[in-house]
Amino acid sequence: MAVTMVIGNANVLTFDIFAPGNTMASVIANEFSEATTNVYLSSLIEIGLLLFVVSTLINIAGKIVVNRMAAR
Repeated sequence: MAVTMVIGNANVLTFDIFAPGNTMASVIANEFSEATTNVYLSSLIEIGLLLFVVSTLINIAGKIVVNRMAAR
């Protein structure tokens, strides 16, 4: 949650890297208690699934880079 406070906790979509924003994890944490409808809850679960997929892909790419560097 510290990262959320540092980056501004703003629900806006901008292309400026220095503009306030949100992380996927902070959206889930901040909005989960307010999810009253099935669509709302499903969208938060979808964000979690997308976060899992992105994290997995980054980890796989990192392992490939480390293995290539170790092979040299």
